[in-house]
Amino acid sequence: MNKFKEEAKRAIFLANSKYSSEAVKEIYGVEPSVVYPPVDIRDFLRAYHEIGDPFFVTIGRFEPGKRLDLAVQLSAMTGIKGIIVGSMEHEGYMRKLVKMSKRLNANVEFLPNLKRDSLIQIMSRASVYFHPTPGEHFGIPIVEAMASGLVPIVPKESGGYEIVPEFSYSNLDEASEMLKNNMNADGSVRRELKERSLKFDKEIFKEKIWNIISSI
Repeated sequence: MNKFKEEAKRAIFLANSKYSSEAVKEIYGVEPSVVYPPVDIRDFLRAYHEIGDPFFVTIGRFEPGKRLDLAVQLSAMTGIKGIIVGSMEHEGYMRKLVKMSKRLNANVEFLPNLKRDSLIQIMSRASVYFHPTPGEHFGIPIVEAMASGLVPIVPKESGGYEIVPEFSYSNLDEASEMLKNNMNADGSVRRELKERSLKFDKEIFKEKIWNIISSI
């Protein structure tokens, strides 16, 4: 590790969030520059709306580390329908989620390996996006949801907190209150979130990366 730290002093580090930057700083003793990842929001901007149907969306791979079980619990706690979308990586985990949903009497629909067009169609109708993964460095679906007009609810312990600190939660009780309070969020809130999503456009990312490269 000492050799890695010495090598780190001769390198330039980039991190995809302040959350990641702090982790790198703790291990290597260097201060990375933060450049948020590019998000292709064009299709999701076409899904933008201000009045949605009474359900929330969660996006994440079907594997235990994504903590999709928290979305199932959230639906059970609030009685609000949830739609969980993601690529299938762990069929055993999927079966566990279905079993949990039935046991908790949660109103959850599971849509593995959904095509992009179908996802955008769902996003064009939803009211809220719930991000269940604590410790995640960024969370691209958060920005996609904002571009679609959804209010994103994100863990405080994550890079997503930097994007929408006012919609962050520490536990499911906080998340459930936030979900219920924002199902009918005002159009001005949704418009502001959409404008915020534009800061993650690919062209802005390219400009920031080029400025760093050209300075070297």
